[in-house]
Amino acid sequence: MNTNVRLARSSDYPAIGALLNAHEDDDHQVDADGLERLDERWVRQDPAFRRVVAVVDDVIDATGFVCASWGGSTEPGRYWLSIAMHPDRRRHAIDVDVFDFLGSLVGGSARELWTCLREDHARQLTYLGRRGFAERFRSWGAHLKLDSFDPSRWASLIERLAAEGVQLVLYPDLHADPDRDAKLMALQEALEADVVHFEPIIPKRISEVVGPETILDSLVVAVAPDGSYVGLACLLGSQSDTSIGCGLTGVLPPYRRRGIATALQARTAEIAKRWGAVELNTGGGGGADAAIVRASRAIGFEIEPPWVTYVKVL
Repeated sequence: MNTNVRLARSSDYPAIGALLNAHEDDDHQVDADGLERLDERWVRQDPAFRRVVAVVDDVIDATGFVCASWGGSTEPGRYWLSIAMHPDRRRHAIDVDVFDFLGSLVGGSARELWTCLREDHARQLTYLGRRGFAERFRSWGAHLKLDSFDPSRWASLIERLAAEGVQLVLYPDLHADPDRDAKLMALQEALEADVVHFEPIIPKRISEVVGPETILDSLVVAVAPDGSYVGLACLLGSQSDTSIGCGLTGVLPPYRRRGIATALQARTAEIAKRWGAVELNTGGGGGADAAIVRASRAIGFEIEPPWVTYVKVL
């Protein structure tokens, strides 16, 4: 078997796209030209970015990249490594070669090497341990296919909460409350204190009432009988996206275990489905997030295997 790991060329992108698409369903197919443009833009924003390919007997079996910026966060001397292998050709075991090649690209300025892999990618996780990487953090992800989501199933829950005095109100419809933004900021700060943060995988939110990625018409607030704000949920991205992310979702401790978080997530899923989205994506850390995992599973989110962040300090 003849294996060669090298920097990617423009002519490689159709094969890279096909490799990445082997991991995705029809709603998440990669466009080769679009991926090449995305990589070119990434290089302009992050000069450390390099994409590589592993060629086995003239066939691209794996691709990967190294970068210095992750989730908009950059730390001097910190580099991120990521790889993807073709699912039908894992037997070639070339992930070791790809990781080693990526590591060689960072040069003497590196202080830390980071990577994030799903727990079910067992071989890669074993390899990282042998190369001196140590587990630093675990996070979870989940997705909901909206074609199978039935909003009417949650109507009785929302009606029960309303009968108890807890209303689910869209942010724009709270305009008559002069303290709306101050109360919403206080709620977000209280909920953030409960969130497990791990920069930059699980970052703290921007301290704004409505962040730059928040879809304003999706922000749902749970309002108690006394007018206080006790829970929220929202969507991130654009109304025209086919796959939409979930933003901060939470409920204050005195109001938990009453189904409010489930109702909030069901309401945002209903909004996304009405806009024509096909999928919702969510995730988080651990600890208090366990309640959100339960609420997500209740409305039909498929909880994925944990993502494990590994770090090697040089």
